[in-house]
Amino acid sequence: MNDFEQCIKERHLLTIKASKEMIEKEITSAEYDLSRSKESIQDEDYKWASVQAYYSMFHAAKALVLKKRVSGEKPLLFDRRYSRIVCERRYNE
Repeated sequence: MNDFEQCIKERHLLTIKASKEMIEKEITSAEYDLSRSKESIQDEDYKWASVQAYYSMFHAAKALVLKKRVSGEKPLLFDRRYSRIVCERRYNE
């Protein structure tokens, strides 16, 4: 069983019926945050641009998760060392 399946089994993720509107809302939010981030870079406000870029990626990832018909009950962490999604609980043990 992979980490994603383990998260579902442990109910860190719940299976839902995502609507097309929910997914589109997340994509719209991602696009908006990305465009605002680009504007902040032009204004040389790099710290704020990084926050906006982070939220753009967050909303884009959430859209992908919704497309897979799951929604996070608890936060997920992306383990960059192994390029995989892991459950929050694993970092707290």
